[in-house]
Amino acid sequence: MGGPLTRTVTDLTLVLDATVGRDPADAITELGEGNIPSTYTDFLEPGALAGARIGTLEFQLGTTPQDQPVRRVIQAALDAMEAAGATVVALEIPEIPELLQGASLERWEFETQFAEYLRTPGTPVGSIEEILDAGLYHEALEARYRRSAAAPGLDDPEYLEIVTRRDVVRRHVLEAMADQQIDAIAYPTIRRTARPIGEPQPGTNCVLASVAGLPAIVVPAGYAADGMPVGLELLGEAWAEGALIRLAYSYEQMTHHRRPPHTTPSLDAPRQTTWEWVATGADHVPPVDTAATARVRLTWSAATGELGYDARAYGVMDDDMLFMHLHRANASEVGPVTLMLSRPGEARSAGSVVLTRSQRTAFEAGELYFDAHTRSHLTGLVRAQVRPPPPTTAP
Repeated sequence: MGGPLTRTVTDLTLVLDATVGRDPADAITELGEGNIPSTYTDFLEPGALAGARIGTLEFQLGTTPQDQPVRRVIQAALDAMEAAGATVVALEIPEIPELLQGASLERWEFETQFAEYLRTPGTPVGSIEEILDAGLYHEALEARYRRSAAAPGLDDPEYLEIVTRRDVVRRHVLEAMADQQIDAIAYPTIRRTARPIGEPQPGTNCVLASVAGLPAIVVPAGYAADGMPVGLELLGEAWAEGALIRLAYSYEQMTHHRRPPHTTPSLDAPRQTTWEWVATGADHVPPVDTAATARVRLTWSAATGELGYDARAYGVMDDDMLFMHLHRANASEVGPVTLMLSRPGEARSAGSVVLTRSQRTAFEAGELYFDAHTRSHLTGLVRAQVRPPPPTTAP
Protein backbone atom coordinates (compact mmCIF):
# COMPACT_ATOMS: atom_id res chain seq x y z
CA MET A 1 0.00 0.00 0.00
CA GLY A 2 1.16 3.51 -0.67
CA GLY A 3 -0.08 7.05 -0.82
CA PRO A 4 0.92 10.70 -1.15
CA LEU A 5 3.63 12.16 1.07
CA THR A 6 2.83 15.83 1.69
CA ARG A 7 3.70 18.65 4.07
CA THR A 8 0.18 19.12 5.42
CA VAL A 9 -3.25 17.52 5.41
CA THR A 10 -4.46 20.32 3.12
CA ASP A 11 -1.75 19.44 0.61
CA LEU A 12 -2.81 15.81 0.86
CA THR A 13 -6.37 16.61 -0.19
CA LEU A 14 -5.10 18.52 -3.21
CA VAL A 15 -2.90 15.62 -4.30
CA LEU A 16 -5.75 13.13 -3.85
CA ASP A 17 -8.07 15.30 -5.92
CA ALA A 18 -5.50 15.30 -8.71
CA THR A 19 -4.66 11.59 -8.65
CA VAL A 20 -7.58 9.38 -7.62
CA GLY A 21 -10.01 7.89 -10.11
CA ARG A 22 -10.43 5.05 -12.54
CA ASP A 23 -7.47 3.91 -14.60
CA PRO A 24 -8.45 1.74 -17.60
CA ALA A 25 -5.09 -0.03 -17.33
CA ASP A 26 -5.63 -0.95 -13.67
CA ALA A 27 -8.72 -3.02 -12.90
CA ILE A 28 -8.35 -2.54 -9.13
CA THR A 29 -9.28 1.14 -9.50
CA GLU A 30 -12.80 0.12 -10.49
CA LEU A 31 -13.45 -0.59 -6.81
CA GLY A 32 -13.32 3.14 -6.16
CA GLU A 33 -16.36 3.93 -8.28
CA GLY A 34 -19.03 5.43 -6.03
CA ASN A 35 -16.57 5.82 -3.15
CA ILE A 36 -14.63 8.89 -4.28
CA PRO A 37 -15.92 12.36 -3.31
CA SER A 38 -16.00 15.29 -5.71
CA THR A 39 -13.22 16.90 -3.66
CA TYR A 40 -11.37 15.82 -0.54
CA THR A 41 -11.01 19.44 0.53
CA ASP A 42 -14.60 19.27 1.80
CA PHE A 43 -13.29 17.21 4.74
CA LEU A 44 -10.96 19.91 6.10
CA GLU A 45 -12.91 20.53 9.31
CA PRO A 46 -10.88 21.91 12.26
CA GLY A 47 -13.36 20.81 14.95
CA ALA A 48 -13.90 17.23 13.83
CA LEU A 49 -12.38 15.63 16.94
CA ALA A 50 -15.31 16.72 19.08
CA GLY A 51 -17.47 13.64 19.60
CA ALA A 52 -15.07 11.29 17.78
CA ARG A 53 -14.24 7.87 19.21
CA ILE A 54 -10.58 6.90 18.92
CA GLY A 55 -9.45 3.32 19.54
CA THR A 56 -6.05 2.11 20.72
CA LEU A 57 -4.31 -1.28 20.74
CA GLU A 58 -1.87 -1.89 23.58
CA PHE A 59 0.66 -3.87 21.54
CA GLN A 60 0.90 -1.04 19.01
CA LEU A 61 1.55 1.64 21.62
CA GLY A 62 4.72 -0.14 22.73
CA THR A 63 5.35 -2.29 25.79
CA THR A 64 9.16 -2.41 26.07
CA PRO A 65 11.42 0.18 27.75
CA GLN A 66 12.80 1.10 24.31
CA ASP A 67 9.26 1.96 23.17
CA GLN A 68 8.53 4.43 25.96
CA PRO A 69 9.96 7.65 24.42
CA VAL A 70 7.57 7.29 21.48
CA ARG A 71 4.71 6.06 23.65
CA ARG A 72 4.93 9.19 25.81
CA VAL A 73 4.51 11.36 22.70
CA ILE A 74 1.53 9.32 21.50
CA GLN A 75 -0.08 9.44 24.95
CA ALA A 76 0.23 13.23 24.89
CA ALA A 77 -1.44 13.20 21.46
CA LEU A 78 -4.30 11.07 22.79
CA ASP A 79 -4.66 13.42 25.76
CA ALA A 80 -4.89 16.36 23.35
CA MET A 81 -7.61 14.56 21.39
CA GLU A 82 -9.59 13.99 24.57
CA ALA A 83 -9.20 17.65 25.47
CA ALA A 84 -10.69 18.46 22.05
CA GLY A 85 -13.78 16.37 22.83
CA ALA A 86 -12.80 12.91 21.58
CA THR A 87 -13.24 9.69 23.54
CA VAL A 88 -10.28 7.29 23.63
CA VAL A 89 -11.21 3.60 23.91
CA ALA A 90 -8.78 0.73 24.60
CA LEU A 91 -9.56 -2.10 22.17
CA GLU A 92 -8.84 -5.80 22.50
CA ILE A 93 -8.63 -7.74 19.25
CA PRO A 94 -7.62 -11.37 19.89
CA GLU A 95 -4.71 -12.90 17.99
CA ILE A 96 -3.97 -9.79 15.93
CA PRO A 97 -0.24 -9.58 16.84
CA GLU A 98 0.24 -13.24 15.91
CA LEU A 99 -1.78 -12.95 12.70
CA LEU A 100 0.34 -10.01 11.55
CA GLN A 101 3.56 -12.02 11.78
CA GLY A 102 4.79 -13.05 8.34
CA ALA A 103 1.66 -11.71 6.65
CA SER A 104 3.37 -9.95 3.74
CA LEU A 105 2.43 -10.99 0.20
CA GLU A 106 5.28 -9.10 -1.43
CA ARG A 107 7.31 -12.25 -2.10
CA TRP A 108 4.59 -13.50 -4.46
CA GLU A 109 2.76 -10.41 -5.68
CA PHE A 110 5.73 -8.19 -6.44
CA GLU A 111 7.15 -10.64 -8.98
CA THR A 112 3.76 -11.29 -10.56
CA GLN A 113 2.70 -7.65 -10.77
CA PHE A 114 6.13 -6.38 -11.81
CA ALA A 115 6.30 -9.03 -14.52
CA GLU A 116 2.88 -7.91 -15.73
CA TYR A 117 4.13 -4.33 -15.91
CA LEU A 118 7.25 -5.39 -17.80
CA ARG A 119 5.06 -7.02 -20.43
CA THR A 120 3.60 -3.60 -21.24
CA PRO A 121 4.55 -2.57 -24.80
CA GLY A 122 7.56 -0.28 -24.89
CA THR A 123 9.32 -1.46 -21.72
CA PRO A 124 13.07 -1.99 -22.31
CA VAL A 125 13.20 -5.35 -20.48
CA GLY A 126 10.68 -8.14 -20.21
CA SER A 127 11.35 -9.77 -16.84
CA ILE A 128 13.14 -9.52 -13.51
CA GLU A 129 15.58 -12.13 -14.78
CA GLU A 130 16.60 -9.81 -17.63
CA ILE A 131 17.18 -6.99 -15.12
CA LEU A 132 19.40 -9.28 -13.04
CA ASP A 133 21.29 -10.64 -16.04
CA ALA A 134 22.00 -7.13 -17.34
CA GLY A 135 22.99 -5.75 -13.93
CA LEU A 136 20.34 -3.02 -14.20
CA TYR A 137 19.65 -2.72 -10.49
CA HIS A 138 21.04 -1.03 -7.40
CA GLU A 139 22.93 -3.31 -5.05
CA ALA A 140 20.44 -2.55 -2.27
CA LEU A 141 17.70 -4.20 -4.38
CA GLU A 142 19.59 -7.31 -5.45
CA ALA A 143 18.37 -9.61 -2.67
CA ARG A 144 14.79 -8.47 -3.18
CA TYR A 145 14.91 -9.03 -6.94
CA ARG A 146 16.49 -12.46 -6.59
CA ARG A 147 13.88 -13.52 -4.03
CA SER A 148 11.12 -12.31 -6.31
CA ALA A 149 12.58 -14.05 -9.35
CA ALA A 150 12.59 -17.34 -7.44
CA ALA A 151 9.16 -16.86 -5.87
CA PRO A 152 6.42 -19.43 -6.51
CA GLY A 153 3.20 -18.43 -8.25
CA LEU A 154 -0.06 -17.20 -6.78
CA ASP A 155 -1.33 -20.78 -6.52
CA ASP A 156 1.29 -21.54 -3.86
CA PRO A 157 -0.41 -22.96 -0.71
CA GLU A 158 1.58 -20.63 1.56
CA TYR A 159 0.36 -17.62 -0.40
CA LEU A 160 -3.25 -18.77 -0.18
CA GLU A 161 -2.89 -19.34 3.59
CA ILE A 162 -1.60 -15.79 4.11
CA VAL A 163 -4.43 -14.35 2.00
CA THR A 164 -6.90 -16.14 4.27
CA ARG A 165 -5.09 -14.89 7.37
CA ARG A 166 -5.20 -11.31 6.10
CA ASP A 167 -8.95 -11.63 5.58
CA VAL A 168 -9.24 -12.68 9.23
CA VAL A 169 -7.26 -9.62 10.35
CA ARG A 170 -9.49 -7.31 8.33
CA ARG A 171 -12.65 -8.91 9.70
CA HIS A 172 -11.45 -8.75 13.32
CA VAL A 173 -10.45 -5.08 13.01
CA LEU A 174 -13.70 -4.02 11.38
CA GLU A 175 -15.79 -5.98 13.90
CA ALA A 176 -13.96 -4.38 16.84
CA MET A 177 -14.43 -0.91 15.37
CA ALA A 178 -18.12 -1.54 14.74
CA ASP A 179 -18.72 -2.98 18.23
CA GLN A 180 -17.21 0.08 19.92
CA GLN A 181 -18.35 2.61 17.28
CA ILE A 182 -14.74 3.59 16.63
CA ASP A 183 -14.00 6.28 14.05
CA ALA A 184 -10.27 5.52 13.87
CA ILE A 185 -7.59 3.46 15.59
CA ALA A 186 -4.60 5.56 16.68
CA TYR A 187 -1.01 4.35 17.10
CA PRO A 188 2.56 5.47 16.42
CA THR A 189 3.72 4.81 12.88
CA ILE A 190 6.92 3.39 14.38
CA ARG A 191 7.36 2.49 18.06
CA ARG A 192 11.02 3.59 18.12
CA THR A 193 12.58 6.88 17.12
CA ALA A 194 14.43 7.06 13.81
CA ARG A 195 17.75 5.25 13.56
CA PRO A 196 20.77 6.60 11.63
CA ILE A 197 20.69 5.97 7.90
CA GLY A 198 21.86 2.45 7.13
CA GLU A 199 20.86 0.96 10.49
CA PRO A 200 17.84 -1.34 10.91
CA GLN A 201 14.65 0.45 11.99
CA PRO A 202 12.66 -1.71 14.44
CA GLY A 203 9.13 -1.16 15.67
CA THR A 204 7.04 -0.50 12.57
CA ASN A 205 3.25 -0.47 13.00
CA CYS A 206 2.43 0.20 9.34
CA VAL A 207 1.79 -3.48 8.73
CA LEU A 208 -1.69 -3.33 10.30
CA ALA A 209 -3.17 -1.07 7.60
CA SER A 210 -1.34 -2.99 4.88
CA VAL A 211 -2.46 -6.43 6.02
CA ALA A 212 -6.04 -5.34 6.76
CA GLY A 213 -6.27 -3.45 3.47
CA LEU A 214 -7.71 -0.40 5.21
CA PRO A 215 -6.93 3.31 4.76
CA ALA A 216 -4.63 5.13 7.16
CA ILE A 217 -3.27 8.66 7.48
CA VAL A 218 -0.22 9.94 9.38
CA VAL A 219 0.24 13.37 10.98
CA PRO A 220 3.04 14.74 13.19
CA ALA A 221 2.44 13.80 16.82
CA GLY A 222 5.33 15.75 18.31
CA TYR A 223 8.94 15.06 19.20
CA ALA A 224 10.60 12.49 21.44
CA ALA A 225 13.20 13.43 24.03
CA ASP A 226 16.02 12.90 21.52
CA GLY A 227 14.46 15.44 19.16
CA MET A 228 13.27 12.87 16.63
CA PRO A 229 9.77 13.40 15.18
CA VAL A 230 7.00 10.93 15.99
CA GLY A 231 4.16 10.10 13.59
CA LEU A 232 0.57 9.49 14.68
CA GLU A 233 -1.22 7.05 12.38
CA LEU A 234 -5.01 6.88 12.21
CA LEU A 235 -6.61 3.80 10.63
CA GLY A 236 -10.22 3.80 9.47
CA GLU A 237 -12.83 1.61 7.84
CA ALA A 238 -12.86 0.89 4.12
CA TRP A 239 -13.32 4.02 2.02
CA ALA A 240 -13.16 6.20 5.16
CA GLU A 241 -10.51 8.51 3.75
CA GLY A 242 -12.78 11.50 4.24
CA ALA A 243 -13.36 10.71 7.92
CA LEU A 244 -9.63 10.22 8.47
CA ILE A 245 -8.87 13.54 6.80
CA ARG A 246 -11.35 15.23 9.15
CA LEU A 247 -9.68 13.80 12.24
CA ALA A 248 -6.11 14.34 11.03
CA TYR A 249 -6.81 17.92 9.97
CA SER A 250 -8.49 18.70 13.27
CA TYR A 251 -5.51 17.36 15.22
CA GLU A 252 -2.99 19.08 12.94
CA GLN A 253 -4.66 22.48 13.25
CA MET A 254 -4.94 22.10 17.01
CA THR A 255 -1.30 21.14 17.64
CA HIS A 256 0.86 22.53 14.80
CA HIS A 257 3.67 20.06 15.54
CA ARG A 258 5.29 20.33 12.13
CA ARG A 259 8.50 22.34 12.15
CA PRO A 260 11.61 22.33 9.98
CA PRO A 261 14.63 20.31 11.18
CA HIS A 262 17.30 22.16 13.14
CA THR A 263 19.59 21.78 10.12
CA THR A 264 17.26 23.85 7.92
CA PRO A 265 18.64 27.39 7.70
CA SER A 266 16.58 30.54 7.62
CA LEU A 267 16.07 32.10 4.21
CA ASP A 268 17.49 35.26 5.77
CA ALA A 269 20.81 33.70 6.67
CA PRO A 270 22.56 35.38 9.60
CA ARG A 271 26.08 36.59 9.06
CA GLN A 272 28.86 34.27 10.11
CA THR A 273 30.05 35.60 13.47
CA THR A 274 33.49 35.40 15.04
CA TRP A 275 34.43 36.34 18.57
CA GLU A 276 37.10 35.49 21.11
CA TRP A 277 37.70 35.65 24.82
CA VAL A 278 40.25 34.73 27.49
CA ALA A 279 39.54 31.95 29.98
CA THR A 280 41.06 32.40 33.45
CA GLY A 281 41.36 30.50 36.69
CA ALA A 282 39.31 33.13 38.49
CA ASP A 283 36.25 32.12 36.44
CA HIS A 284 36.66 28.45 37.23
CA VAL A 285 34.18 26.59 39.46
CA PRO A 286 35.69 26.53 42.04
CA PRO A 287 38.22 29.33 41.31
CA VAL A 288 41.84 28.32 40.65
CA ASP A 289 44.80 30.50 41.64
CA THR A 290 46.87 30.39 38.45
CA ALA A 291 48.58 32.70 36.00
CA ALA A 292 47.68 30.37 33.14
CA THR A 293 45.08 31.50 30.60
CA ALA A 294 43.51 30.26 27.40
CA ARG A 295 42.52 32.37 24.43
CA VAL A 296 39.61 30.94 22.45
CA ARG A 297 38.36 32.13 19.08
CA LEU A 298 35.03 30.79 17.77
CA THR A 299 33.42 31.20 14.35
CA TRP A 300 29.73 30.35 14.12
CA SER A 301 27.55 29.83 11.03
CA ALA A 302 23.88 29.69 11.99
CA ALA A 303 23.01 28.77 8.40
CA THR A 304 25.00 25.52 8.48
CA GLY A 305 25.31 24.87 12.21
CA GLU A 306 29.10 24.71 11.89
CA LEU A 307 31.24 25.90 14.81
CA GLY A 308 34.87 26.69 14.07
CA TYR A 309 37.33 26.94 16.95
CA ASP A 310 40.92 27.96 17.64
CA ALA A 311 41.92 27.45 21.29
CA ARG A 312 45.36 28.06 22.79
CA ALA A 313 46.49 27.67 26.39
CA TYR A 314 49.20 29.96 27.78
CA GLY A 315 51.38 29.25 30.79
CA VAL A 316 50.90 25.50 30.42
CA MET A 317 53.54 23.03 29.21
CA ASP A 318 52.44 20.72 26.41
CA ASP A 319 53.21 17.59 28.42
CA ASP A 320 50.99 18.86 31.26
CA MET A 321 48.06 19.57 28.96
CA LEU A 322 45.24 17.01 28.92
CA PHE A 323 42.17 18.39 27.19
CA MET A 324 40.31 21.49 26.17
CA HIS A 325 36.55 20.92 26.20
CA LEU A 326 33.19 22.57 25.81
CA HIS A 327 30.94 21.52 28.69
CA ARG A 328 27.19 21.87 29.05
CA ALA A 329 26.09 23.85 32.13
CA ASN A 330 25.16 27.33 33.31
CA ALA A 331 27.78 29.76 34.58
CA SER A 332 27.78 28.68 38.24
CA GLU A 333 27.52 24.94 37.61
CA VAL A 334 29.73 22.06 36.53
CA GLY A 335 28.43 19.95 33.66
CA PRO A 336 29.38 17.13 31.27
CA VAL A 337 31.64 17.38 28.23
CA THR A 338 29.72 17.99 25.01
CA LEU A 339 32.65 18.67 22.64
CA MET A 340 36.34 17.74 22.84
CA LEU A 341 38.50 20.45 21.28
CA SER A 342 41.96 18.94 21.79
CA ARG A 343 43.91 15.80 22.63
CA PRO A 344 46.48 15.17 25.39
CA GLY A 345 49.69 17.09 24.87
CA GLU A 346 48.09 19.80 22.70
CA ALA A 347 48.22 23.31 24.10
CA ARG A 348 46.70 24.59 20.87
CA SER A 349 43.95 23.08 18.75
CA ALA A 350 41.89 24.30 15.80
CA GLY A 351 39.11 22.75 13.76
CA SER A 352 35.36 22.81 13.17
CA VAL A 353 32.32 20.68 13.96
CA VAL A 354 28.64 20.68 12.96
CA LEU A 355 26.61 20.85 16.15
CA THR A 356 23.85 18.36 16.86
CA ARG A 357 20.39 19.67 17.67
CA SER A 358 20.91 19.44 21.44
CA GLN A 359 24.39 20.97 21.22
CA ARG A 360 23.08 23.85 19.13
CA THR A 361 20.21 24.51 21.51
CA ALA A 362 22.61 24.69 24.46
CA PHE A 363 25.11 26.80 22.50
CA GLU A 364 22.56 29.39 21.41
CA ALA A 365 21.14 29.54 24.95
CA GLY A 366 24.58 30.32 26.40
CA GLU A 367 24.65 27.01 28.29
CA LEU A 368 28.13 25.90 27.22
CA TYR A 369 31.43 26.74 28.88
CA PHE A 370 35.06 26.27 27.90
CA ASP A 371 37.38 24.44 30.29
CA ALA A 372 41.04 23.42 30.05
CA HIS A 373 42.18 20.37 32.03
CA THR A 374 45.80 19.58 32.90
CA ARG A 375 47.52 16.73 34.69
CA SER A 376 48.19 19.01 37.64
CA HIS A 377 44.60 20.36 37.60
CA LEU A 378 42.54 17.39 36.50
CA THR A 379 39.20 19.00 37.37
CA GLY A 380 40.00 22.07 35.31
CA LEU A 381 42.42 24.99 35.27
CA VAL A 382 40.76 27.88 33.42
CA ARG A 383 37.15 28.43 32.38
CA ALA A 384 34.92 30.85 30.50
CA GLN A 385 31.23 30.78 29.64
CA VAL A 386 30.46 30.72 25.90
CA ARG A 387 28.14 33.63 25.14
CA PRO A 388 27.41 33.97 21.41
CA PRO A 389 26.90 37.53 20.19
CA PRO A 390 23.43 38.42 18.83
CA PRO A 391 23.00 37.25 15.21
CA THR A 392 23.00 39.81 12.43
CA THR A 393 21.37 39.27 9.06
CA ALA A 394 23.44 39.52 5.91
CA PRO A 395 22.39 42.37 3.59
